[in-house]
Amino acid sequence: MPEEPQDIVPQSDVTPQNTYQQPSNISQNIQQSDDISQNLNQNLNITSQNLNQESNVTPQITEQQSYFVPQVGVDSSTPIAPLAAPIIGSQINTPLPQKKNNKKMVIIIVIALILSLGIGVAAFAAYSWYQTPQKVITDSLVNVITADTSIYSGTVSVSNDEVKAVVDITAKQVDVTGSLAAKLTLTFKGDKYIVDGNALIDKIGDIYFKVENISDILDMYKSNSGDYLKDPAVSTAIDKFVKKVDGTWIKISNSDIEKYIADYSTTKTCISDAVGKFKDNKKQIAEVSDTYSKNQFIVIDKSLGQKDGSFGYRVKTDNKLLKTFVEDFKRTEVYVALHKCDSDYEINTDEITNNSSTSQTEVITEVWIDALSHRATKISVDSDYYGTKYSVIMNPKYNQKVEIVAPSSSISLTELATYYEEYNTATSDYYDSYYASIQ
Repeated sequence: MPEEPQDIVPQSDVTPQNTYQQPSNISQNIQQSDDISQNLNQNLNITSQNLNQESNVTPQITEQQSYFVPQVGVDSSTPIAPLAAPIIGSQINTPLPQKKNNKKMVIIIVIALILSLGIGVAAFAAYSWYQTPQKVITDSLVNVITADTSIYSGTVSVSNDEVKAVVDITAKQVDVTGSLAAKLTLTFKGDKYIVDGNALIDKIGDIYFKVENISDILDMYKSNSGDYLKDPAVSTAIDKFVKKVDGTWIKISNSDIEKYIADYSTTKTCISDAVGKFKDNKKQIAEVSDTYSKNQFIVIDKSLGQKDGSFGYRVKTDNKLLKTFVEDFKRTEVYVALHKCDSDYEINTDEITNNSSTSQTEVITEVWIDALSHRATKISVDSDYYGTKYSVIMNPKYNQKVEIVAPSSSISLTELATYYEEYNTATSDYYDSYYASIQ
């Protein structure tokens, strides 16, 4: 501890000059003042630390310290007031936070962890069930028949040693309307021929179709045929007919169809209503789904893993289960409704053999199904049948915007029949003259 400063007592017989001649005492007093200030700061720090450790602390300084600071140039005969050291208040009540209940906090954390783990396990179990192969297959089938719209684009090819035919297809469907666009590329003896075809059915049930670029194929057919098509009269009749129909929309109206199919309009309306009700009826959808679940005739032969967000499966058909599925399906509400619309609508199980196709190796069918929506994204079928190779690749899309618009101009079925009669008359004359010549 530094020594306490000596009190400076003013004396009347001491002149100001004598006081000013003692600089050593002034310096000593200033130094002592600094030491006392440092000591007070240390006491304050100790007091602050004690406040953090105890709930009620009354820090005090028991001994009051005072000192004089001489004022240079001031008459020393004037008493200098002592500067009192600051005194910490006798009572400082600072409430501190109560001690937390650590045991309760641990219990809360443990419960939260258990709940999180339980939710995670349940979510994983639900996701695993949702992604089981048969669940994915079943959902994809239901999604096909319940989709509001569908678009199928892909290719169908057939080839052997002599000919190769590739058809690019785009089929669209929305409600009771639909369209089909096809492009045929035919390669025969090194020559390539291309024919385009289109067909659609509009909202009222009228059917339209057209074929384009058939002249080239017709010329190829003539060159490889017998004398029949080389006859000038027959060839002219064919060319005339082709010129009228090539690239022209041909309309087959409801009235045209009813000439050949009785009650066509009534039947078509009934079927449209039955299909519409089925898509909006969860009970009917569940009935079909359960029927398939009990008779899962699509057998997963091999898992192909996941690619581009889709699960891949190589599948085959179990004909025994297919037969029982059809038998059970015929008892569903939607089938009964469709059969009432058209008594000719019937699925004959006698045509399904009991032999399972799982033993067949010449047909390879693969399906790819979106992992989230469980909608088919790709379907492929490859087969090699006695040297002729067949291949089908389809890329379906569902619930996309689809618009089916009827063509603005077309010829009627009656006009088409007139063109055909002209062709038929010319060919009949040829046959009449041919048979007359050989008699």
